Amino acid sequence: MTRIFKGGSGPPIVIYDLVIEAVVAEVTDYAFHLLVHERLSRTTVDTTTNHIVRFANFILREPRQVVRPCTLREALHGLTNSRVKAFRDCELDSVMVNSRSRQKERKAKATVNARLAAVYRWLWWLRGEGFLSENVVGPKDCAVEMRTLGNQEISRGKNRRTNNSRDRRKVASRARLSMPLLYTDAEGRGRLKTGFVPSREIVDKVVECLMKRDSSQYRNLRDALIVDLAVEVGLRVGSIASLKVSDFDERLIETTFEPTVSITPSVQKFSYENSFDVPIWLALRVCSLIRIRDEYAKARGAMAALSHQHIFVSDSTFGPLKSRSISQLLSEILSSLGAPKGTSIHAFRGLFCTEEVEREIAHRVEKNMDTSAASISAVVAMRMGHANPNSYFAYVSRAMSRRAAQERAKR
Repeated sequence: MTRIFKGGSGPPIVIYDLVIEAVVAEVTDYAFHLLVHERLSRTTVDTTTNHIVRFANFILREPRQVVRPCTLREALHGLTNSRVKAFRDCELDSVMVNSRSRQKERKAKATVNARLAAVYRWLWWLRGEGFLSENVVGPKDCAVEMRTLGNQEISRGKNRRTNNSRDRRKVASRARLSMPLLYTDAEGRGRLKTGFVPSREIVDKVVECLMKRDSSQYRNLRDALIVDLAVEVGLRVGSIASLKVSDFDERLIETTFEPTVSITPSVQKFSYENSFDVPIWLALRVCSLIRIRDEYAKARGAMAALSHQHIFVSDSTFGPLKSRSISQLLSEILSSLGAPKGTSIHAFRGLFCTEEVEREIAHRVEKNMDTSAASISAVVAMRMGHANPNSYFAYVSRAMSRRAAQERAKR
């Protein structure tokens, strides 16, 4: 039986223990910390919390010959490296037998590493907040070995009310940590990989599939516009789903002489507040879709359901369209067109990045400017609304290699 569970779908995240009938402060407080003090998105916190709940249920399933049920804190004080390793290996088995698994062990290990990393960061935060004694989790002579990397260290009890953006990276759960039990042979992620990047031809085929569906005009145009916002602006799916009518001032768009209009999506990764440039032609299409949406809702007597003023809404309930629904739809279409399993709307952001890198390289070569990977990555990262330019080194490297090959072919 699942003993620890996450309750409610509203803003508060509450973790409850069904056996002792009490709120689990060790996880509930951490979720609050991530939302309020680290300002992570609700989606990110939900995912992190789910990983921790899985771990909590695992360590509480251990047979115990006791008179009363063990609390999570008591179980944590009995935690050891071997118990963490057992959780890791159990999770790997679970991922490999899942029907949605790609049956690739290195990919499965990467999934498990993400879950285990969330647990490690939580344990470190518990140590810093005084939920765990320092002989349970720590760098030396501790039951669960881990430590900070570099010069970062924690100060007990000083992180709970951190709001300053400069101090956010210093809180215990965001410190760079050693995590000894992560799989070392898992499939890597990061700046040396770009993943699958679709071509413009594939984008056209995706839009064609969407427009040919036997569905409402609003739904077909809605989904085609979502693809274009990902391809032409590089928006993440959560940001697209969060766009509202107020983000697009039609009068301003129709009268401006600028080639783009700036928008700031209310939902962004790590609660960023970045602005993105939307081409005027695309902004006008958004305004057109808003009118079509209103006409569609009015014809079905559902205008009241549009009170949240989201641009992209369900064509049946008229509530805000969910990011997961968008991802699942486009994943199915991309898969039918031969894209690798697991490819979804985020791949279009990769196409936007690739084209931005190529344009920036061409501009710098023409103007005889610096074409180093670092300088190009910094410019593209700003346009992508990303804090870490290193994430785009792989895109720059691939574009430079392609350009060099084209130059050699001309000789």
